[in-house]
Amino acid sequence: LSRSPENAQKHDVLQLGVRACQKKTSAGSSNTLSPRTTELHGSRLSQEIQLSRLENLIEFFSDNSDIEAHQVRQMVHQKPNLLSLSIERNVAPVVHWLQNHVNMTRSGMSKTLRKQPNLLASSLEHKLLPTVQWLLDARVPPEKVRHVIERAPSILCYNVENSLKRKMSVLLQTMHVKEEDLGRLIATCPNLLLSNIEQNILERFEWFEDFLDVPRERFVLAVQRHPKILEYSISAKIEPTVEFLLESLACSKEELAEQIIKFPQLFSYNLQRIMERVEVVRAQLDVHYGGRAVALGSQGKRKGRPALTSRTAGEAAYHLPYLLKMTDKDFERRFG
Repeated sequence: LSRSPENAQKHDVLQLGVRACQKKTSAGSSNTLSPRTTELHGSRLSQEIQLSRLENLIEFFSDNSDIEAHQVRQMVHQKPNLLSLSIERNVAPVVHWLQNHVNMTRSGMSKTLRKQPNLLASSLEHKLLPTVQWLLDARVPPEKVRHVIERAPSILCYNVENSLKRKMSVLLQTMHVKEEDLGRLIATCPNLLLSNIEQNILERFEWFEDFLDVPRERFVLAVQRHPKILEYSISAKIEPTVEFLLESLACSKEELAEQIIKFPQLFSYNLQRIMERVEVVRAQLDVHYGGRAVALGSQGKRKGRPALTSRTAGEAAYHLPYLLKMTDKDFERRFG
């Protein structure tokens, strides 16, 4: 993807932000550590130096984030190399850049660093900036970049050329995703970039094709409508839901496949919720109408009204999407 003038300008602004952060922290930080790591007894820092650097980290994060002392200790336990970083040259520039130039909130930045403390050791110029620029070039809306990083911070640790661009190529070619839709896909489902994308996609292609006879080009439509379908576990989420619906609604595989393509958000609901609502509605309506009381289909055109159909004489059908979208309160009031 070519870099647009707008994104090129954003990249320049981010670069200026890096230099400004480095200059600011160099002039104003009172927690300066020597850039040279003192090594005693081979490669181990002395306990005294470790404790001193840990205290400096705790003090810095207390002043500049919502990360508490015990959380700093957890981060150091997870990544001991944090004690070898310079607050002035490594830690502070990353913290200030995330807050001031990626526009993370103090809370969001704190959660991000607790999830991925390795970011503090990453180079702004050579690692973080190129990854953010790649997200912009992939047409992730600028206001969504911070949300992508907050949800999947390890994206910033991936190599742009060897990993992210290769995965983007798979999405464009295998999934037939349009370039203009790629940013929305990443913003909606950033964890997709953290998985084995080829295996992830092919597994679902093959399962839906083998089990429901859904051809690849049709399944792509479901992914475009609800990208998270690529994240759901086949064994724990997709397969049990499909099997229940086939049995409970007495519908054909073709009918269910068509509904999944139109309403892939179906899998975002807990199976227990689906089972309970189907059974409650059937118990009430079957008494009056008999036969299949809950049918497949999308919500009716009139907002807030159930989509009633007549499959056979005297048979009413509440469409499944309508039932699942109802709040617990509305469902209880209507069917309780």
